[in-house]
Amino acid sequence: MIPRGLASAFGTPSLEIGQILLGNASRYTIQKKIREGVWIATNPMGNKSIVKGVQGISGAQNEHNVLRKFQGNPFLRPVIDEIQQDAPMIVLRHMDDHLLNATIKKPLTNREIRFVARAVLRGLSTLHKDGYVHTDIKPDNILVNYASDSEADPDLRFSDVQIGDLGASYSIDSDVATKGFLIGAPIWTSPEVLMEVPWGTASDIWAFGSMMIALLHGGDYNPFRPTNARYHDRSYVFEVLRQQSRRFGAIPETYLERARPGKAMAAKALTVGRKVEPLDFRTASHFINRIMRMDAAERPSADQLLEEMSGLFED
Repeated sequence: MIPRGLASAFGTPSLEIGQILLGNASRYTIQKKIREGVWIATNPMGNKSIVKGVQGISGAQNEHNVLRKFQGNPFLRPVIDEIQQDAPMIVLRHMDDHLLNATIKKPLTNREIRFVARAVLRGLSTLHKDGYVHTDIKPDNILVNYASDSEADPDLRFSDVQIGDLGASYSIDSDVATKGFLIGAPIWTSPEVLMEVPWGTASDIWAFGSMMIALLHGGDYNPFRPTNARYHDRSYVFEVLRQQSRRFGAIPETYLERARPGKAMAAKALTVGRKVEPLDFRTASHFINRIMRMDAAERPSADQLLEEMSGLFED
């Protein structure tokens, strides 16, 4: 049996419900385990927070390092404390929910979509200006707080929106980016990442656009989810690419030239003789189509999109 509070053989903290941890700013009582290395805790005032192990947890140390650079940004979930007890841990702000749950419960109103879009773009703008790519923008990584009853507005459920899970954030100069490592959730990921060619901040813009399409539709929707391949199938990535090219055009020649020969050949075959079948985005068609360019070089920046949002998603 692992002694109470000590790191496990894998380096992750082993904590028990009711265990008290001492941080630099407060103490925290463990209330619930969410997943390996992540717990809900409360401080003496009863306020909830997220305790996350750093050592031995994939991406947690990276998340800690990245968030240190952006403390105080209202659109990125912050580290609120650090725990140096047996194994290092960080304390993150607790948020009520994430967008995937919110849109499944009830489709977002135009006002909510606008509120979310602005917050996410502002968070991405901060990361991108400092040379970081989030790499995993999707509805369940966008965290929300619900407005209190006194603030209740039938068209706006949220009081705060923050980007979470920065554990897979990378510098644009990192080997992961410059060598084109395949990362992120494929159905939210850009064509250049799926083709395993060098990628950068424009990959986040594609993911943001994919998320906007999902929010406009409502529910657990993604336009690129394969219907004839499962997540762990070898063909899954190619089927996502097929759906992307079906909706937004051919895979750029520059990607085919830089990709591995086998991947390039298979990807090129996806679009031979196919016509684009565009989706209907109602009044946001121009905005979405500006984002969803197969060639990363043609996508606008987060700041450009913020400027272009005037008048969009209004009833």
